[in-house]
Amino acid sequence: MMQEKLIIISLFEARELPIEDILTIQKGTKPDILRLHPSFMFLAEQKDYTTAFSTVVRLSFPGENIYVTPKHPEYWYLYWKSFVKQEQIEKEKVILPVWHLSNIKRLLWKGYYAIAVKGVAAYTGLLIMLIWFMHLGMSSS
Repeated sequence: MMQEKLIIISLFEARELPIEDILTIQKGTKPDILRLHPSFMFLAEQKDYTTAFSTVVRLSFPGENIYVTPKHPEYWYLYWKSFVKQEQIEKEKVILPVWHLSNIKRLLWKGYYAIAVKGVAAYTGLLIMLIWFMHLGMSSS
């Protein structure tokens, strides 16, 4: 019996994933930097195979999510969509710019989590800068 597989070849690894193992699929307007940046990947197992700021397809496999930016995203999205049930197809996600208010809030909460829970020293500087900016804002009013 022939099994269809998704073969991913990157600079550091090569992977084969059976396509029938796809749990859910979702299309996004562009990569979500606050989700895919290595500094912000805390709990979920996510693999970032994006290569451009174009349409992203998220494929959920057991235990991990894979993000790809294929050359013809609509074609691949429709192809992979045929392997999952209709209720497992998530609606298209619109990714807002990093400077949007909701993303700034996400950035602050992720920074707080990194400092308070994970103890990442790199974000200590972020917290100090935020406190300093708040102090400047209060002293000027």
